[in-house]
Amino acid sequence: MAGAVDSALAFYCNYLRAYLARRPNAQTVRLRFARLLAWSESIDSATSTLETIVQAQSHHVEAWKGRSAGRSLEILLPRRPSD
Repeated sequence: MAGAVDSALAFYCNYLRAYLARRPNAQTVRLRFARLLAWSESIDSATSTLETIVQAQSHHVEAWKGRSAGRSLEILLPRRPSD
């Protein structure tokens, strides 16, 4: 089961990367990508993605909340299915 979850996460990450390459101003999708990265424990990448959102849209509240949380990005995350 873990392999299927990892495979699905990898697929979704690749899908979002490709989407953002075509639509770099899609900050809502970028936020979804940051949440996925944080959920998959890629905290540095998630933080970097949030920083990109804040630079593009300084008024983006969710990105600011995640950015100010630092390494504790749980503020952005829904509960994991196993929790």
